[in-house]
Amino acid sequence: MSVSLKTVSNGINKYLNVMRQRERALIGYFNRNVLEQYRNLQRKRWMTENASEGQPWAALNPLYASRKRRQFASYPGKGTKKLVATNRLFESVIGPGADFRKIVSSRGLYIATVTPYSKYVNEERSFTGWSKKSEHEIKMNIAQFIFKGIQKQSAELL
Repeated sequence: MSVSLKTVSNGINKYLNVMRQRERALIGYFNRNVLEQYRNLQRKRWMTENASEGQPWAALNPLYASRKRRQFASYPGKGTKKLVATNRLFESVIGPGADFRKIVSSRGLYIATVTPYSKYVNEERSFTGWSKKSEHEIKMNIAQFIFKGIQKQSAELL
């Protein structure tokens, strides 16, 4: 007596392949879409002095604020925005400054600044945390990308 196996349907393997393809596509999605969303949220944060993310940053010393308006008038924010003077920290957080670092994988987008004084600035006026609204927007965009792509590709298999 001989035994033989015959594949009647291979749907689960095809579906798993679709999911693996979508995982690889995440790298490009993180690198383009999520990075741009992050940059837009950060630009808004810095130009609203964190009001867009909740608690506005603490006010500057009036004497320093006056000097800053004169000294940094030609920079973004025209010397009126907190944490934006020479642009070094601003560009290192948003990119593509010299101190901006990012790692992209199918598991996530990791962004860091290596500006030496960024840690101390962040302790005083946080620029790394997100409001629940911003977190939700980012998560929903990622979920939408993953599931719409899987649904579309799975429908093509059937």
